[in-house]
Amino acid sequence: MFRLIRKFITLLCLTISIPILIWGCGFVVFTASIYSMSEPKDTNTATAAIVLTGGTNRIEKGLDLLADKKIT
Repeated sequence: MFRLIRKFITLLCLTISIPILIWGCGFVVFTASIYSMSEPKDTNTATAAIVLTGGTNRIEKGLDLLADKKIT
């Protein structure tokens, strides 16, 4: 009886710990790749702009960016 319980607990621990270990390794790889990223060279223009709701004069600010040719 104790062997069955011991096998069940071992299987349960492996089932829980292996995905957590894989997730942790992926998180480490992700943070390492974020750390080694560099800033883009050309930050003066963008290909699109998103005008979020709720801000005052948001439409005018978006149109100003378009008029100043900061959005292509």
